[in-house]
Order: sequence, then C-alpha cells, then structure tokens
Amino acid sequence: MVEWWDQWGAGHELFAIEVRDANERLIALAPFYVKIPKNRWAGARVLAFIGSEYVASDHLDILVEPGSEDLAIQEIVRTVLSHRKEWDYIELADCDADSATLAGLRSQLKTAGLREDTTSSAERPYALLAPDFDEFLSTIGASVRYNFRRRLRNFQRAGRVDVICLVENSAIRKHFVDLMRLHWMRFDQLGKVSSFSDNQLLEFHTRLLERMASRPWPRLYLLQLDGQTVAALYGFSVSGRFCFYQSGMDPQWSKMSPGLLMLGCSIEHIIETGHYEFDFLRGTQSYKLHWAKYRRQAVTVRFFDGRPTGLGVLLFLRLRRRAARIRRTIRRIPEGAKDSIDEL
Repeated sequence: MVEWWDQWGAGHELFAIEVRDANERLIALAPFYVKIPKNRWAGARVLAFIGSEYVASDHLDILVEPGSEDLAIQEIVRTVLSHRKEWDYIELADCDADSATLAGLRSQLKTAGLREDTTSSAERPYALLAPDFDEFLSTIGASVRYNFRRRLRNFQRAGRVDVICLVENSAIRKHFVDLMRLHWMRFDQLGKVSSFSDNQLLEFHTRLLERMASRPWPRLYLLQLDGQTVAALYGFSVSGRFCFYQSGMDPQWSKMSPGLLMLGCSIEHIIETGHYEFDFLRGTQSYKLHWAKYRRQAVTVRFFDGRPTGLGVLLFLRLRRRAARIRRTIRRIPEGAKDSIDEL
C-alpha cells in the first residue's frame, strides 16, 4: 500500500486510521484515503481503500487484531464520521462478502444513519489443497487430470522439462521480464491489449518487488523446455495461501497447453511447500475453474449520509444499473419482437 500511495497518491489525501489500546499498542489499521476528483466542482470526494484502483486488488479490508473487533470498528466509525467534511461518500470496493470485519463496519455505519448501497463484484475462485498432489488431482474433474498428465508426457517427449520456482528476490526481478514478454505474446495472439502494457503499472510492480526484498512473499514459476522458458506464473505466498496474480505463455507452444502445465506444476510445488489454498483471485475464466471448486463472492459497499453530492452519486449509480438491466432485457427479446417495438 505504501508503494501504491507513492505511485498514485499525488493529488489525493491520506486518511489512514490507526487504533491503539490503553497501552498504546496498535490493534487495528483502516488503510483509507480520500480520492479527490480532478474537477472539484463536477465530482465527489470518495473515502476508499488504498490500493482499490489500477492494480486489481482483492480481499480489501480493515486489519484488526483478533478479539479487538468491536472496539476497533467503533473507533474507526467514530473517526470517519467526525471528519465527514473531508469526504462526500464512502466506497469500500472488492471486499469479501463474508468478512466479519466488513459486517461489523456495515452494521455500525447503518446504525449511525448512513444509507448503504451494495453491488456484487467478480467472484474469486479458489482451490483447497490436499496434503499430496495426486490426492488433490483426485478431487478435480477427470478430464483435467487426464489432460494434465497427457500434456506433461508430450512435453517430456519433446525435450527436458524443468519447473523452476524463484523465491530469491533478485532472481525474481531478473526474470520478471520473461513473465512480461510471455504475457504480452499471449495477448498479442488473442488480439487483446493487456493492462500490463501500462508503463506506470509495470513501474509499480518493479518497485514493489524492490520494496519486498526482505520478504518471502513473491514467487515466480518458470516452465522450461530444453532451457527455453515457455510459460511463467507470478504470485504471492502468505501464511499458507498462494495468490495467483499473473501468467504468460509462448503462443508457438499453445497446442501443447503450456498454461495448463504451468498451473498444474506450480500447484504441485505449492502443495509440496505446505500450502493449504491456491487463490485464483478475481475472475471466473474457464482455465481457473478447471482447478478451483470453490468461489468467494466479493462486494463493493457504498455509504451515503444524506448530503446532496453523495445522494447525486447514489441516484446516478441506480440509474446506470437500471439502464444496464434494460439493455440486458432487450438483448433477450427475439428479433421479431424487437421489430414490433421499433414500429411502435
């Protein structure tokens, strides 16, 4: 979050709240900021989570020491409301719908008289890992097991196959360019533009890895055939959970499914290193659902206190959602019926 603030915080206002107990020990942190619109007269000031834009953050929440939730949330809500002149409405984006901390925050804000507006965000697929890779494979679909094993044999017949896990920070930074090269090649093949083409985002990740030099969290997996890297996978390992953030593959090997192999081999290594969960983060793409049996629902929750600027935003959001529902309904209407509507 510090790196995110250094990269995108200019022009906005930091609003991080810390809560300490009677002994001055930190028991909670609400990592907020106030997003200031470029045109102050045409926009609203939004109290939001640091990191809620540009980098596809997931699981955003308040950090609270277990057992201190009630006191911490009470103090955070009190502080937010006592500074309401500094914001127009609150937007807590991409939170886990089942977060107990979020539930407590929502309850206290509504008790204080704020109006809540909730929308669903993209689901987060995840896999619960077994102690052994073969045991894990037995829990997923038979076709995925068969394809993974068959593709792996085909790769092994084509040459020497190596799966390398980089955990040393300097090695990850050195080979990060391989991940980006393969990622861009894959998107070029699909005729799409990746968000990782943005120089500011690339600079963020480069500097983030430098900042994490003393941390064991980042991991970069490389799938190599005769020494040539044909696929890569990047993510973060924290407390037994691996979060899959980005990947790439060489399109010239696409018929041999290097992406499938990269996922399977990285999951195997992640199981061997004592993880209990592989978190695919946002998006329900089919390649994720081949491996993940479970999903988390994410929500974006907004709060409005009755002031005109905030209520104007709420009205706009509701009109936009209504227009989207109408468009979806029209798309489902048979063509002949559409013609009759046009004649009317």
